[in-house]
Amino acid sequence: MAAYFTDHRTAVLVGVVLVGVAFLAFLDVVHRQVGGWAVADDRLARLAQSSAVLAVAVVLIGLLLPYAGLAYVVGAESPASAKGIFSLTLVSTPLLALPLAAAFAAMAWAGHRRGVDRRWFVVVTAVAALLFAWGACSFQASGPMSPDVQQQVVFQTLVIWLVCAGIAGRRRAAVA
Repeated sequence: MAAYFTDHRTAVLVGVVLVGVAFLAFLDVVHRQVGGWAVADDRLARLAQSSAVLAVAVVLIGLLLPYAGLAYVVGAESPASAKGIFSLTLVSTPLLALPLAAAFAAMAWAGHRRGVDRRWFVVVTAVAALLFAWGACSFQASGPMSPDVQQQVVFQTLVIWLVCAGIAGRRRAAVA
């Protein structure tokens, strides 16, 4: 494992920066989504936005920091510690999934209360919230409820939701 991070140092560090930028863009998508639904209850908007910020903090500290550390120096200078540090990125998944579940539940509830015209997207957001809530419980040592499996579920769900948000946003822009 240490050899991978050492051999792919530049690619990992570039990936860390790109993922960091992508998650900052995710904050903008959440802000626009909540604002676009003109939430009557500011508490839902604050919950969605603060939970999204917390999720980004978990990604930065729980995933990107260990990856950068492993690629920068740890993989080369302390290869025996690589597996332990990498394991921290896996157990960050339940910690990441919890604020994502809160953010997406707040957005889905806001969209439901607002009665938005893109009901399908409210349903997609609610399903994502449920998948994230499921991922927040993923502490089994192995199997479908292990952090390494749920990490794939959480990130793939997020990617699918972002694609759907793009489609929903384009349709809204085309109607306007």
